[in-house]
Amino acid sequence: MSGQFITIEGIECVGKSTNAKFIERHSIKKGYKTLVTREPGGSGVGEKSGIYFYLRRKTRSHQ
Repeated sequence: MSGQFITIEGIECVGKSTNAKFIERHSIKKGYKTLVTREPGGSGVGEKSGIYFYLRRKTRSHQ
């Protein structure tokens, strides 16, 4: 049986994580196996690289 791959995209603070949690809960209630991940997150290295590039972008915008 094939699965589904759902992506949620948008700018900061528009509710992507909130919607991902809603979809996850709804899918579990319907009996589907679910896996929620974040990019560039989901791992320690991914989180750190995301923070690094965020701060780098902010620093450059103030120069």
